[in-house]
This record gives sequence, structure tokens and C-alpha cells, in this order.
Amino acid sequence: MKAIEAISIRCAIIFIVCSGIFFISDIGQATGGKYPMKVEIIDKHQARYDTPENTLAAMISSLIKKDLVWYYETLTEETAAKDKKDFQQGDIDPKKKFDLVKGTKADFIVDKLPYEDGILLI
Repeated sequence: MKAIEAISIRCAIIFIVCSGIFFISDIGQATGGKYPMKVEIIDKHQARYDTPENTLAAMISSLIKKDLVWYYETLTEETAAKDKKDFQQGDIDPKKKFDLVKGTKADFIVDKLPYEDGILLI
């Protein structure tokens, strides 16, 4: 039961962070790291992981394109292993991750904050 609760909390956090969905039609991709910034949907061969924003674009794109292998490539090895283990222990199909982006029309990053030893995209 704790595994399911932990997974539910993790999925909620991922959903909140990854799906800053706003119904604003005329916001384009920001330049110079200014926000809000539209998260562009890309193909796997276009993926870059040099910034948190590019990594998030790859992660969201992998879910939209229903590619779990690519999704796990957007995570660190440690995080991917923990994620797989949590879903296995909770007897939850990893394909449920695709539900996080179901019906998504556009995602935006509205801010970037330092968090512990990393970056939090909002």
C-alpha cells in the first residue's frame, strides 16, 4: 500500500512539474531563457539533454509518443531503476505514465528555481 501511495505522490509531482498547462494561445518559445517558455514536442533524434528545459522537452515528448524506452533514457540510471521498481512493486503498468500527457495541447515552463542539488522547472 505504501508503494502505491508513494507512486501516486510521485506521479502527482511529475504531473505538476511536467504539465504546466496554460490555455494561452499566443505565447511562443521564449528566447534567452526567459519565461514562460513553450515546451516543444520533438522526435527522439532531436533530443538534447544539455539543459533542464531540453531534458523536459524530451521527457514529455517520449510520453506523448508512448515510448517508454526513450522516457527512461531521459532519467538518470538510478531514477529509472527506482521508477521501474516502484511500478513493479505496486503492480502498476508503466504505460500508465502516458495518461500524464493525455489530452495535453501545450506545456509551458513558467519559472526555473534552484532546488537542493538540482533545478526545479515550474
